[in-house]
Amino acid sequence: RRIHSISGHVMHGESPLSNVLVTLSGDESGVFTTGADGRFEFAVPDGDYVVTYGKAGYELSAADAVTVVGAAVELDAAQGTRLLHELGGQIVFRDEPLSQVEVRLTGRITLAGEETQIEPRVLLTGSDGSYLFDSLPQGTYTIVPNLDDYAFNPVRHVFELSDGLNQQAEPTTALQANIVG
Repeated sequence: RRIHSISGHVMHGESPLSNVLVTLSGDESGVFTTGADGRFEFAVPDGDYVVTYGKAGYELSAADAVTVVGAAVELDAAQGTRLLHELGGQIVFRDEPLSQVEVRLTGRITLAGEETQIEPRVLLTGSDGSYLFDSLPQGTYTIVPNLDDYAFNPVRHVFELSDGLNQQAEPTTALQANIVG
């Protein structure tokens, strides 16, 4: 019984995709987790196999059906599309981080072919003035900062999150408002 290989790599655009669980089923079975280079390889005898790909937060290529007969098989690159994104930034006042700023996220996403508005999310900036919203599906999002006695420039940021793009906002500058009283 001669042993051959089924190998390939998993990509996200032009970049290798690491930590993808690649599963082999059929006449033999096995599991492989891709490294930083996105490559995988299974040692198999002649036979019929199916190679599937999985990674949390990604939609990956459909399964590959493979027949091995007397030689190694190199599969075309499997492709991964990021499903969830991060959106973050920093708020500053006079070039110093501004903490405890309320940052409100609203957005519109498409689910099952219909555009829908997400539930607003609100968080406070940390001591370094930063904020980060995670686990966001593809869509259009608006971030609006708010803190009593401050105005902000820009007043809001609008972002389009699509395949593989996390977004980092340019710093938002807080302008101290006049306090009356």
